[in-house]
Amino acid sequence: MNGAARGNYLDVLQWLHDHRTESCTQDAVDGAASNGHVAVMRWLIAHCSENCWLSRAALENAAANGQLDAVKWLYKQHIQSSASEWIASGAMDRAASGGHLNVVVWFHNRRPELGSCTTAALDGAATNGHLEMVKWLHANRREGGTYRAMDGAAAGGHLEVMMFLYVHRSDGCTSDAAVNAALNEHVEVVQWLLQHYPQQAHHEKVRMFAARYNYSLLQQANRIVPVY
Repeated sequence: MNGAARGNYLDVLQWLHDHRTESCTQDAVDGAASNGHVAVMRWLIAHCSENCWLSRAALENAAANGQLDAVKWLYKQHIQSSASEWIASGAMDRAASGGHLNVVVWFHNRRPELGSCTTAALDGAATNGHLEMVKWLHANRREGGTYRAMDGAAAGGHLEVMMFLYVHRSDGCTSDAAVNAALNEHVEVVQWLLQHYPQQAHHEKVRMFAARYNYSLLQQANRIVPVY
């Protein structure tokens, strides 16, 4: 039944419910929410309420996958009984990390009841290369971000995101930015970091990467970390 719920096979769910005894677990609702299957969630709550309920995980899963209709339906069901649980949820953070701006705006417009996020929203959006989300969060939210935004963007090769963060924010980065960019073979990112964050590029792995790719990049690295 869990698999049928996740796959949106309502007729299979109904048949299993009528002819089998195994029933389902909470994973059925959470999986249906992940994929935006509102009709399935409605049926599960009506017929399997002893094993299924509308959890915070269901909301977070729906938000993470950009399933706005499912988010709205879950909110409507919880509006009287469980709103306090949702305030502490990571739904908005996960929607931002996934680049689902319509979902994030929906939460934002329902603050303070639901419009709660943390620095993980901007950090996650940057890490996953969602530039428009990063811009929106910077302009419309006050939580800000951390060095993890630049580090994550560098690891993923998201140079445009890095450039925006450099101009508009002051969170900086750590040596992980250059190291992970080098390990993932993002040549332009390593070059940019050597120019803009030279003190964070003090690492042997960065020089090894530079030597492998081109002489000019190695020269940049060697000016920061002399070769003896």
